[in-house]
Amino acid sequence: MSGRGGNAGGGGAGAGGAGGVGAGEQNQVHHLAAMRRVNDACIALQRLPQPTIAKVRGVAVGAGCNLALGCDLVVASETARFSEIFARRGLSLDFGGSWLLPRRIGMHRAKELALLAEIVSAGDALEMGLVNRVLPDSEVDSFVDSWALKLAAGPPIARQAGNPAAIRRHPALSLAHEGWAGGGFLHRLGGPRRRTHQLWRLGAGLCPAP
Repeated sequence: MSGRGGNAGGGGAGAGGAGGVGAGEQNQVHHLAAMRRVNDACIALQRLPQPTIAKVRGVAVGAGCNLALGCDLVVASETARFSEIFARRGLSLDFGGSWLLPRRIGMHRAKELALLAEIVSAGDALEMGLVNRVLPDSEVDSFVDSWALKLAAGPPIARQAGNPAAIRRHPALSLAHEGWAGGGFLHRLGGPRRRTHQLWRLGAGLCPAP
């Protein structure tokens, strides 16, 4: 998995606004429904029985960053940069960031990235455990291909018995909170808020969008 044009954004803090919805469509889609699209994509990635590899070049910020971190293995070029940029834009984390970060780098490092929203270099990302490997740009493709071939050549039954989907813990509760928080931020000027438990249920995908 890799971003287009060397950069990966998306979700609430990336291109296209809430959930990657275009400006015209955004006016017709409830903000919490848009956040559900983000959550559904995140859960679909976590439910994959096959191991996934993220190949990162350029800048991966916001949901694009968390999309990469949601993969089982992350390989970055020396030019890669990462950021949980949400706080700079007055948004909460999305695409599973509140669930992924503490499990990858620990709670206090996760809070640092989320609260300060700083740009992290590839070297720093490797040091703190965000990525598995950092390589010169010219070597990234061949290295990822070699890992993919090794994974494909492995025993499928044994891999499925201890597959990544079994190792990953389900992020539904974190996504529910993100859906509520993100939808609340985006909807705060658009009319009266619903009761908290209704927002939570909608963010978790437990009830239909308005």
